[in-house]
Amino acid sequence: MAFCSNCGNEISDATNFCPKCGHEIGSVIRADAQNTGVSSKVSSKDEITKILDYFSQHQEPYQKYDSLCQKINGYPRKTKQIFTIVTVCAFIIYFIIGSLLNTEKSEKIVNVICSGVYIAFIIYSVYFRIFKMRKIILKLSEERDKAYSEIVEYYNAYGECAVGIEYTRANDLQRIADVIYSGRAKEISDAINIIIDDEHKARIERNTFAAAQNAAEAAKAAKSAARASWTNFFTK
Repeated sequence: MAFCSNCGNEISDATNFCPKCGHEIGSVIRADAQNTGVSSKVSSKDEITKILDYFSQHQEPYQKYDSLCQKINGYPRKTKQIFTIVTVCAFIIYFIIGSLLNTEKSEKIVNVICSGVYIAFIIYSVYFRIFKMRKIILKLSEERDKAYSEIVEYYNAYGECAVGIEYTRANDLQRIADVIYSGRAKEISDAINIIIDDEHKARIERNTFAAAQNAAEAAKAAKSAARASWTNFFTK
């Protein structure tokens, strides 16, 4: 069984021309092809819509996974920030107390106090990094792996998915759908490549803009320095 691509009339497989419009059999659309979707653009739209609807209903594990990754990566940075703050506070306390008690004996007392506080914090930092932070990160890593396992399980439950698991976040799927809906790509794989190219171009533009700004600031600073040197030269 086949259908004419010109008028859609149902015709026999043995027919060379459509009896209704006279179209040649070379332009016939078979029933099985019609069922699977002749237009790759239409099938891609349907497929990405189906994928988006499916994964949009199950985004909690993605959010939990991303949050846990941020916490794990942020702990070493947080420790460094605390260490820097305590160091600065120790020096401030040293200068304040030293200025209030301007004697040799009081200066020794201040040195002992500040050194004790600083050493105590160093010991605590080492303990926190080696033991406490390690336990915290280990626990967070277990929760992260559990969230990822849930993502993988839900992904596998979909069956044969045209999108890789790394692109199944709702915002990523929506970007893919937007590219296909806009007509920039006919296939899902092409849409993903377009998004990657767009991100690469945007990153290059940002880097170029930042480099231009740095160059402009450097030129401005050099100009100001040159003007200051000439002013000092003529005022002497």
